[in-house]
Amino acid sequence: MQSGPAQPVEARRVLPVISLDVNPDQGGVVTAGERFTLSGSVTGAGEVLDFYVLVNDQKVHLQTAAAGNGKDPVKLKFAADLPLELGDNSVTAVAWEGRELASRRELVIHRRPAPRPPVRAE
Repeated sequence: MQSGPAQPVEARRVLPVISLDVNPDQGGVVTAGERFTLSGSVTGAGEVLDFYVLVNDQKVHLQTAAAGNGKDPVKLKFAADLPLELGDNSVTAVAWEGRELASRRELVIHRRPAPRPPVRAE
């Protein structure tokens, strides 16, 4: 029994993976500074990889990785310097692979007021 011509097997497409050096599952991040450096890496399957970070819906970081060979994963390391407002800051990290696949990670960074110097009694 003979079957028809072999049908091409469609490659499974895998979303890019965003790894952060902070763990947002532990309740977010608290800082007193006006800026925070968010670092980590993005791993994709091999197409051009774009990565950006939004703070309170404002794009504050954009980075692009070179195209890979399509077989080996592309790894993009990042360190994004984020401006923070007082209170809660909504941070969204987005990684695009090609034009169709995107992953996102979200976290909240809380900026508390800077401590006031003690008042001297005279």
